[in-house]
Amino acid sequence: MNIETQVPSILRAAFPEVDSDDPVSYYSQVGDVFQGLSYAWLFWPRLVFLHGAVFLALEGNDEANISGRLKTPYADGHPDWPRLTWSEAVNSYNSFEVDQLFRHWGEPGERWVDACVILGRILVETWSARLLQQYPGRTFSVKLVETEAPAELWLEVRQVSPDLATPPSWNERRRFLEM
Repeated sequence: MNIETQVPSILRAAFPEVDSDDPVSYYSQVGDVFQGLSYAWLFWPRLVFLHGAVFLALEGNDEANISGRLKTPYADGHPDWPRLTWSEAVNSYNSFEVDQLFRHWGEPGERWVDACVILGRILVETWSARLLQQYPGRTFSVKLVETEAPAELWLEVRQVSPDLATPPSWNERRRFLEM
């Protein structure tokens, strides 16, 4: 699937009022500065550093939300849940379903999966650049994971090196930071 050839046809189907094959023509004809500003955070996300780990901030109020969730014991009352390592916990926060980044699903619906794949590939590139720029001493893997369901595409961000150091207060059994 070639991005250069697919994007124009997807955009033409979504915005028939724009008469262009150049994807660059679309943002000025169908968007505005406020939409551009809101999407800037998707392509160049804020990064939150907590307890030695990097988290992508894609939901708003992320630092407080992530910090609060990490301090809440989730496995209490669930003795059959397996232990969760610190690395697995961090990774769970840095996995994003591409289509769930948005609350509005536009038309044309038949082009939705193609658009998600292309957007996911673009985000792999921009998020990789963002992480390198902000944390040059760390190496990250950013990849688009396709599942068996065609519409299920995940973006996964993982710190490759150095290895994540588990905070001393991390409780694998209860899945939280004891403070």
